[in-house]
Amino acid sequence: MKAQVDILSNDIFSNDVLDEDEVAPSFDEVWQRQFVRDYAYIMQSLPDPLRITSETVKQALVLNGYTDIDPDNVYYHRFDGAINSSRTYNGWAHYNTPIESYTLTQALMLNVFNQFRDYFPGEIDIYTGIYTQDAQGHHFDERNEIRLLSSDIWDIAYYQLDIQSAYTEALNEFWKNNRQRFTLLLRDGYTLSAYLQYKDGSLNADQYQLAREVLEPKRNKNIEVFRFDIYGYDATDILLISRKKENSGLLYIPGARQPFITFKNERQLKKFLFLALRAYPINRKTLAQHFSLYVRQDGVSYSGVDRALQGFADSSWNEDYLMMKHRPVFGDVFECVAEQVRMRLISDGDVRIKSNSEAQRDYFLSLSNSILTLFPVIDFMLPEIGIPLEIGFSTGQFGLSIDKAINGDHTAERLAGTRMSVTNSAILGATTLIPVLTQYGRELLDVTEPNLKTLPNQLVKSGGYPKEYLDHFTAKPKPIVHPRTHEKLIGVKIAEAGRGTLLRPLGFGQYLEIDAETGRALLGKQVIRTFDSSIQEFRWSEAKFRPGQVGSNEPNEQVLSQHLTQTRTDDSGFSERLDIILPDDLPIVSTSKPHSSGYEDMAGGRDAEVLRDFAEMEMLVDPYAYLTDVKALHEISINAQKEVMHHPFLMEYQPELTGRLVYRGDTRLPNELFHTGMNRKIAPVKEYQIDANNRGISGVVSTSTEQSIAVDYALGNRMGYVYAIELNHGGKSVNTMLRGADLHEVATLNIPPEDIMFAVGPFNPKAYYSYQVEDSARRSAELIINPHAVADSEVAEKAFNQIKATLKYQLDPRMTFAERYENRADLFWHEDETTMPDGTPLD
Repeated sequence: MKAQVDILSNDIFSNDVLDEDEVAPSFDEVWQRQFVRDYAYIMQSLPDPLRITSETVKQALVLNGYTDIDPDNVYYHRFDGAINSSRTYNGWAHYNTPIESYTLTQALMLNVFNQFRDYFPGEIDIYTGIYTQDAQGHHFDERNEIRLLSSDIWDIAYYQLDIQSAYTEALNEFWKNNRQRFTLLLRDGYTLSAYLQYKDGSLNADQYQLAREVLEPKRNKNIEVFRFDIYGYDATDILLISRKKENSGLLYIPGARQPFITFKNERQLKKFLFLALRAYPINRKTLAQHFSLYVRQDGVSYSGVDRALQGFADSSWNEDYLMMKHRPVFGDVFECVAEQVRMRLISDGDVRIKSNSEAQRDYFLSLSNSILTLFPVIDFMLPEIGIPLEIGFSTGQFGLSIDKAINGDHTAERLAGTRMSVTNSAILGATTLIPVLTQYGRELLDVTEPNLKTLPNQLVKSGGYPKEYLDHFTAKPKPIVHPRTHEKLIGVKIAEAGRGTLLRPLGFGQYLEIDAETGRALLGKQVIRTFDSSIQEFRWSEAKFRPGQVGSNEPNEQVLSQHLTQTRTDDSGFSERLDIILPDDLPIVSTSKPHSSGYEDMAGGRDAEVLRDFAEMEMLVDPYAYLTDVKALHEISINAQKEVMHHPFLMEYQPELTGRLVYRGDTRLPNELFHTGMNRKIAPVKEYQIDANNRGISGVVSTSTEQSIAVDYALGNRMGYVYAIELNHGGKSVNTMLRGADLHEVATLNIPPEDIMFAVGPFNPKAYYSYQVEDSARRSAELIINPHAVADSEVAEKAFNQIKATLKYQLDPRMTFAERYENRADLFWHEDETTMPDGTPLD
């Protein structure tokens, strides 16, 4: 691989050597210790399918009166014959060797009973039984039987057990506790891999600088990051990195011998990958592990990734099927990769239930494989620990394979005393590997925790950010470049604690604390930004986590419940907060003109100074900073629509909701949303219940079929607006509730600008919907029509008639709503918007 990479590297960039202090992040003793400790913690937290199955089965057995049966120490055997016996519980005895044998836990996890689904009732009790003796026994009768019929445990499994849900719940808990830690490890693994390849000469200075550009909080617009794909199917964690208008770039494959592959142009890269995949089966196997089971398998009328890889092997497919789509990665690259890993586990869970045993094996290994991509980093830091013999890695150019661990001698020893099919043996081989990995995690902690000096310092050292400087920070954020990592951060003062700290923006008003000495994130140390109107300053507060929730991105349920009550319907679904300066963050000022930026009407004073300084600072460090450039707003819309293009939630859309008339309350101004559309907060799509009266969904754009609900949200959020929408791209009806009231919610992933017909607002925050309808003196809302709207006049007029009672002024009778709507193109106010909604050029 090294020689091949060198061939690709020749003459791509200049061979300039960067100054050591300029390029080298600090990978010293402290940094390494923290990395290993975080990695060990994740390894110890891996959900164990067998353990979860065992706990679930034990609970079910107790509920059914079988309190003395340990499913891990009794055996389910299948025989090829039986002898009548009046002395046995099930009426049959067996004196030959079982043809299949499992512990009861294994049998239930594999659902081996299902092979009797086409047999007559009771036949399963003839050919199978549950015994205290394993497959090495010579007799299976009343002397070693368990008084539990196979047909009864099958009924329990069918009607009472949901092992998949239990495992999925454990995965969700794993992500809740480890997502932030996993994201940080992905970032650090990427950083160290780039530096090591720069030091060994496989990356030159310019290539290394390109790799570092991806780490910037606000990525340079000249840097493009795409997801690698085969036949249009995206890999979970492989990235294609390049500069605009340049042919050369980097392919990043975590876990590979050399994670960064350089290329002069994509044609050369495709040819290199094609030849490597065609020549070596291990390369096809390791590359396939970077794709979800869902996209690897063939469908009725389409081919999956596995078929494409086989096509490369027999030359029936060519390299043109590599990198066909170039789907961009927006925002924080490593947050996106972590989310893709999490979503992959969800889709793989569904595939595992419906697919063959090989897919089931790969499903149980999916999370382990994602974490093991970081193993080469650990092996570099702690070579003296070594790889446990039970983890028999095979290393290919494109990653690690643990087939040796699944099919090797150690697995045979762990499964001794059982007889099972080859495929079921492979599944159990995968599950028995997980306890080995968790034990390895404990060994890593044993090395790092007692003696912090045991980690060898093979790399460079540089000073951290002086801690004494932290005391000088105020509520006004100060841009900082960390001397170790060269990362752009902000320095602020935490209000309650009265201490200064460094922060990395996470987006959506949330920040992560950064250790001043090392530059690494402090897990569980999140900060929330609010605006204190009493002193006209931003306020920085420590986020509170539930016990055991360290490192989670999920909101505290108690805080979330309070937030629901205070802001009407925020996380129940009626406005995801972008990390931009929204009306909720601003001091109360007069409403801006309909087509202003939202800033230009604020005059003087401390509030304007703070906002201006903060806006300038966010433009430097925050990828979600507010954009006033119309073209940039349009780009937000385009990128958001690409982001949801292949989201699993699309499969849940209900066809009958396409074209449905819905409403949404939102605090953002019409002249922003008419360009950006309504875009979801990039987070897991997850339904949750706070209590019996409050239920919501996150990770979507929420709308309601009831205009009154949208109005109430706008009322509860400082001069908000209600937007009338024709849901042309569909959605799903979800059962959400606020304080016991049905929200009539339709959830969707994205609402393009042209689906928004008009806005009504801003609303008087001191009067509820019913009061505004009844009393014209309480009304403050005006009509603003979206010039981009594509809905028919009939649909728009229907929406208007439902909400017009809230308008402050009735429309001039000399021009009806329908006439206004038909002439909406006259409202264009930006020079680059030069086409009618139907595409006709303007005169």
